[in-house]
Amino acid sequence: MFPIFRSIASLLLSYGMFLMAVGLFTTLLGIRSSLEGFSPQVTGLIMSGYFVGLLTGANFAVRFMVLGGHIRAFAVFASVMSTTALVHIMLVDPFVWFALRFLAGFCMAGLVMVTESWLNNRATPDTRGQVFSFYMITNYAASGMGQFLLPLADPESFYLFTIVSIIFSISIVPILLTQSQAPLPPKMSKVDLRTLYRLSPVGMLGATTAGFVNSGFYTLGPVYATSNAFSITRTSIFMSTAIFSGLLLQWPIGKISDRVDRRVVLIAISSMTALTCVGFILLPVKQLYVLFILTSLYGAFSFVVYSISAAHTNDFADKSFAAQTAGGLLVFFGVGAIIGPILTSQVMGFAGASGLFLSNALATLLFSLFAFSRTRIRASRPTADKFSFRVISASQPMNKELYASLNEEERARSGPTSPTGD
Repeated sequence: MFPIFRSIASLLLSYGMFLMAVGLFTTLLGIRSSLEGFSPQVTGLIMSGYFVGLLTGANFAVRFMVLGGHIRAFAVFASVMSTTALVHIMLVDPFVWFALRFLAGFCMAGLVMVTESWLNNRATPDTRGQVFSFYMITNYAASGMGQFLLPLADPESFYLFTIVSIIFSISIVPILLTQSQAPLPPKMSKVDLRTLYRLSPVGMLGATTAGFVNSGFYTLGPVYATSNAFSITRTSIFMSTAIFSGLLLQWPIGKISDRVDRRVVLIAISSMTALTCVGFILLPVKQLYVLFILTSLYGAFSFVVYSISAAHTNDFADKSFAAQTAGGLLVFFGVGAIIGPILTSQVMGFAGASGLFLSNALATLLFSLFAFSRTRIRASRPTADKFSFRVISASQPMNKELYASLNEEERARSGPTSPTGD
């Protein structure tokens, strides 16, 4: 295992530094948008640009790897991200910021493809689980650590934007100095969305709900904190607690879903997410212990929805169709991630800061009702036929699925065995 880890250490270090800057950058922009006087509706539209760019990058960013290889592509994407961080403070305009968020999403898609293509190339069937465990730890740890950089300077100044730009720039260094040989770039693979939805309506709608809820929280959570007069330190604790909590229940809930109907598990965790959102609305969140408990519960339950939805969808897909299935999950997640900040910001516009959790409560409640209705229509999948659960990060959306959707070398050679699922 050590030789494999050594071969990917530089890559994970570069990727981890990049994600740490992304974590700080996303929260900083939410706070700065409020300080600049942007309404929640305008902020939601600005932040949705990131997810539009992410989906666009899923289709086109791979061409940079084809043209220049993995290392050059990583350097290009990180350099552009570094530039966007500085342009935000030079041109404070909603239209410019939307365009910059689009660029950031596009670059993030490219960075994910570079990273996961490299990891898949280095991993063997016996070590793949361990390799991606390191990858998941990097995702959650780096994203969470980025939140703790927020108190280093006043968000009204330019210093935090400069820190973000510096980290983006430095993240290139480890991968440029690596002695490991980069793999060949992946090939494109087409996705039939209609077939995938018929395959698993609950899985695909679950991915959409996860995108809606997660993107709404990440982009408008800092706005919620600012509206409640949280200090910068408390805001960083609020965001980081949710991110770190996202890993708490992934494995135990995933293992439970391997033994029972995954739709029942999705109903339970969606209902718990909705209940926690109600707690944010009714309870005194300005008391630190109340905020910490609610945020921990929210992150622990809401960030599992995507992983279980992905596993449930794969239960009904042929193994040779795994790449297309992953791509479909990506697209449905992305649609939800684009809509989430836009609709949630509208709710916050008339309901106040608590509109963030009102919107997410309604989304998860409606999904749980839909999942329940599907249990009355179709029997559950036999345990022996189930897809083995694996943890998928929700703190950095669209990571493993993004690579799989573009990597034709993995398994994509035929269609699903059944046109209908749950």
